[in-house]
Amino acid sequence: MLNKTSLNLITIIIIVSFLKINAQTTYCGISEWNSSTIYSTSGTQVYYNCAIWENSNYTVGNQPETNQVWVWVSNCTEEIGCANNYCGFQNYISAIPYTQYSQVYYDGIIWEARYWANPGNIPGVADMWDEINTCSNPAAKTLSIEDVLLKENSKLYYYNNKLYFDFSKLENSSAVICYDIKGSLIFSKKVTNTTDEINLPSIQEGVYIIQILNNNAKTFKRIIVL
Repeated sequence: MLNKTSLNLITIIIIVSFLKINAQTTYCGISEWNSSTIYSTSGTQVYYNCAIWENSNYTVGNQPETNQVWVWVSNCTEEIGCANNYCGFQNYISAIPYTQYSQVYYDGIIWEARYWANPGNIPGVADMWDEINTCSNPAAKTLSIEDVLLKENSKLYYYNNKLYFDFSKLENSSAVICYDIKGSLIFSKKVTNTTDEINLPSIQEGVYIIQILNNNAKTFKRIIVL
């Protein structure tokens, strides 16, 4: 039979363990995103990967950076490893939207959104991004080695409502995804790595962004439909 001292000790251990399990790490005064937490109230802010994010709708298990329910709010460099990354700015992520005045790093430059930027509105291509500074930080590289190789080894051009491509130097299959300048998806197609063509759906004149995905690499190309 346990004495009073032993019972008190067990109680303390249980309380401490409970507090540790339920403790939430905070950065810049915002709790870190948790995959098991239900974020039921719109406007809830979380910290994830050196940035503060805000949900626009009910969500659970949807990771910031990869799901449009989360909107970037600001950078946060309090966590070890965040400071001075990309000259102190978050790397641009093509899969998410950005609010007005959002600042990002992309391709050696710091950009600021003049107004709302939809997914796929790439700095330097979409006209809502303004160049505000250069970033010469050696660690600030948008492209991985795989991205660079994909960019060099994939050939694609547009002519007469068709996309002609040569992916013969690539391994496995690839995906070709087309967005308009507003970030709306036009089409997505899986292709074999060979030389071939894609018949485009009926689209209006304008600028379009083609994203090429291969294994874990990605690259973007711009086409103009006249």
